[in-house]
Amino acid sequence: MAAKKTVEKKKKETVEEIVETKVEKTIVKEVVKTKAEIKRELRQNAKNIEVEVLNMTNGEFFYRCKKTHEELNLQEKGDTDVVTLDFLMTMKNQHRTLLERLDLVILDVYADYEIEDILEYLGLTKIYGEERFDIDYIENAINDMEVNEFSNLVDRASIGLVVKMAERGIQLVKEGGFDSNFKRSCIAKRLGKDDLFDI
Repeated sequence: MAAKKTVEKKKKETVEEIVETKVEKTIVKEVVKTKAEIKRELRQNAKNIEVEVLNMTNGEFFYRCKKTHEELNLQEKGDTDVVTLDFLMTMKNQHRTLLERLDLVILDVYADYEIEDILEYLGLTKIYGEERFDIDYIENAINDMEVNEFSNLVDRASIGLVVKMAERGIQLVKEGGFDSNFKRSCIAKRLGKDDLFDI
């Protein structure tokens, strides 16, 4: 007798795994501070807020605070240092022209504030205008900027910036550079000194 073969059919079971994910919504509200609140915070924290400054003179920049006897000594044009906002405020109150003539310019702030907040606090917003400086700013404007762009810059820039351009321009003329008569005349006209570059 022949044996019966039983064939079992295996059913493949497919198991679908259902993964439930929760999506959490995080709403971040940005707190917008008023100018008065920012000014109050800056005044309260002025001794802890560090600001990077740049020497824009053609030589050494030295300042000693009469109140605290703190010193800032930048040996050459382009040297930078970090000072407190309190130090700058004292400088502004004692010798405002150092900041207004752009002998010393603000490069950066190392805190949760913008440079614009610092300029507003120090009363320098109009002097800086839209410009932000680095050591090559004036040099590049004099040497590389197109004449129309340069003319517009000189027309809208603060007098402090134009004076810095004139100082650098005179130094370049003495060194045999700055040969653009148009750019020279733009600076001289803005400062009301026709013979500015007659060296």
